[in-house]
Amino acid sequence: MKRKLHLGFMLLILSLSITFMVSCGDTLINTQYNYNNADSYTFGEGSIEASKIKNIDIDWIDGNVFIDYSEDSNIRFYESYGKSIKDEFKMHYTVLGNTLYIKFAKATKNLIYDGGRKNLYIRIPNTITLDKFECNMVSSSTTVKALKADTIHIHSVSGTIDCYNFESRDTKLTSSSGTIYAKNVTSALFSIETTSGKANLENIKSSLINLETTSGNIISTNLETEKINTESTSSSIILRFKSTPNNVLVDTISGDTYLYLPHDMKFMLNYDTVSGDFRHTFDLFEDESNLYDYSTVDPTSQVDVTSISGNLDINFNN
Repeated sequence: MKRKLHLGFMLLILSLSITFMVSCGDTLINTQYNYNNADSYTFGEGSIEASKIKNIDIDWIDGNVFIDYSEDSNIRFYESYGKSIKDEFKMHYTVLGNTLYIKFAKATKNLIYDGGRKNLYIRIPNTITLDKFECNMVSSSTTVKALKADTIHIHSVSGTIDCYNFESRDTKLTSSSGTIYAKNVTSALFSIETTSGKANLENIKSSLINLETTSGNIISTNLETEKINTESTSSSIILRFKSTPNNVLVDTISGDTYLYLPHDMKFMLNYDTVSGDFRHTFDLFEDESNLYDYSTVDPTSQVDVTSISGNLDINFNN
């Protein structure tokens, strides 16, 4: 992983030159807000037959986005706002091909909105699996209670991402200054990228987990993975494994690392540090062949930790 937050969406946001000012509970938004095929969009709430939709693409500036399952046969979506607003400021949507697009407001060269925070609600039938779900947010938070899709990408600049009960092949959650929570996720590839925001993970099952954070701690429990790559700057890392991983890679600057491994895990350890202490409860011995630094008897897994000014603790996951 590169020591850099890959947020193409952030470049888009910078180009929009968005100004937010909060006064008396209201948010003033002053920005350009342009998107393709603007003439095809309709404002207000909607309901689309689920069999016609394979992809959902959301763009939301301010407020909250709530995603949940329903027993309906249609995908339903609506919004709430604190006071009456003009039609041009209401949610706009369109269907192009098999993709449902939802936008915060009407496309315009000069969006000036002070109608308070708007909340978006989407109800997806629990019988369908999408090809792709993508949600791009600025000063918005999202809560996803359940979702099945081949690809799930959620991006936020300054809002919390709160996700539960994902089933996916590829899940990627990115945030600049918001906290990321993820629980009960099954995904072949699971990735987190965050700057100035912490990541809390629980019950993540994935073949490959990639975690990257700057100035935000990573706290995880009940991880089931074959391989995990973790890169962190000025952050602490806590990884608790429910099952034995084949490969653990940690690269950290100015942060302590705590690994809680299964009691019966057999592994070799490469530990490279400039100024950090090493503590452990496993029965490890130093390797004389210089193939690795420490090892249990008959190792089958590999743990590599590179640390600058950070301690390493390896303990049993009781």
